[in-house]
Amino acid sequence: MTFDICTSWSSKVESHERLLLDGCFDLFHLGHANALRQAKQLGGYLVAATHSDHEIRRCKEGEPIYSQSERVKILRAVKWVDQIIQNAPYSLTVADLKKFRVDYSVHGDDISIGADGLDCHSETKTAGMYKIIRRTRGISTTTILGALIRLVTQRETREVNGNYNHSQQNSNCDENTSLGEVHKIPQQKLSKSAFAKEENCGKVAANVWCRSTFFDSSSPNHFNLNKESKNNSITDDEKAKSHGDYLVVGLFSDQTISGLVGPNYPLISLEHRALCLSALSMVDELVINAPANNHDQMQVIMDHYKVTHIAMNSMNHIGPITPSDVELGFHIKYPLEESSIEAIEIPTEINFDTILTRIKINSVKLGETFEMKNSKTLLFELPGEFNLI
Repeated sequence: MTFDICTSWSSKVESHERLLLDGCFDLFHLGHANALRQAKQLGGYLVAATHSDHEIRRCKEGEPIYSQSERVKILRAVKWVDQIIQNAPYSLTVADLKKFRVDYSVHGDDISIGADGLDCHSETKTAGMYKIIRRTRGISTTTILGALIRLVTQRETREVNGNYNHSQQNSNCDENTSLGEVHKIPQQKLSKSAFAKEENCGKVAANVWCRSTFFDSSSPNHFNLNKESKNNSITDDEKAKSHGDYLVVGLFSDQTISGLVGPNYPLISLEHRALCLSALSMVDELVINAPANNHDQMQVIMDHYKVTHIAMNSMNHIGPITPSDVELGFHIKYPLEESSIEAIEIPTEINFDTILTRIKINSVKLGETFEMKNSKTLLFELPGEFNLI
């Protein structure tokens, strides 16, 4: 089903006007980041409004994976967000906008349905206090949730049958089918065997929203910079930023991750991961295709950036490497004891394993959430290309 749109909904606003983009912002992904970026590009002051866990449940959005405090913390880190409002109602009224002192509500080119079965933004549209942006196709909280539920279900099945152990994650199993395959979504994705190639890494590096470079182990210079970078520290976390004035995040290619934890990882493509990281205000530069276990290549990076601190997680690396081990602050093979570089330990309050545990505990409710959200999207017919970044 499609709907006509008012041309004024996509027009720019004055710099002094305030825009409000509301959402659950659960399992933060490229769609969220791109929405915030597009809203900011409309001009003015951007307010991101989150719903409480109770409001999400009440309006039948289901059971959130991240708590409200976790979702707020992520939003605070996004470079385009000027202010955050918590506990916003799911269906915004003109009175709500006036209460929050904003001029327009912003939403993607799909209709959000409230608990009453009506368009959540119908009142603000009628009042001329509404702006529209493009919804990023092929990625959503629902698609990610579906893939995670499938993963948990398959693991539980193997555990019941007594034939699952962590070493199986490195086998060629169907445990982590790509999001497009799980939900039959036509999703463009680079071949895993091609992710470390120069032309593909260069394409990813060129599209991100911060300074970036890709590391080419076959090139004599190793680096292909989009822009000249400053020199200081290479780390992976907001906490680590306090130890230096320039934060560089090394990002593994899909090929590297597959080699570390199995051929069906990662769940999210290199391009999506890079774009999400580049949306964070504390990230100054990305190194695409960072090496994981090559000492000589790591030395090149350390020397190039004149590294003073490096962040690592506190995972115990006895036994097979898990997805949580590699997702943040991987224990790279580098002899820190022989250098002046200081290691910073990253707390692991939430990681891939804790997310799976939460899904396992709430599997029934989350299964209902997925089925409900997977069947309620209505799209406008917004002219132009989609997924512009």
